[in-house]
Amino acid sequence: MLKSISNKRDSFGCVNYDMSENITTTKTLINYVSEEIYRKKGISNNHPVVVNIHGGGFFCGSIDVVENSSKLLADRSCATVINIDYELSSKAKHPIALDQCNSVIKYVKENYEELKVLRKS
Repeated sequence: MLKSISNKRDSFGCVNYDMSENITTTKTLINYVSEEIYRKKGISNNHPVVVNIHGGGFFCGSIDVVENSSKLLADRSCATVINIDYELSSKAKHPIALDQCNSVIKYVKENYEELKVLRKS
């Protein structure tokens, strides 16, 4: 599988190695949608959040492909990065993936205190 992910990252132009330092990764579900959350160790509460909807036009790609770039973003920006593992169109008809992404964004906006991130309106 690692070689497969490496090939996918190459095809998307993503760096294949982790350049981040001191990042925690949490795998979770938000509104029944899988996520990976990346946060720099030791940062204070109430910092920015980035919700990442990986590329691929809802029919290809995965959070594994953008994992390293998302960790680097969390490291360098001191933001919490949430990668949404939405269902691809080969498994779910439109607009399911879009609805999943919207539900995660809504959850983040409504539960910013629990996530320890800044609230933006």
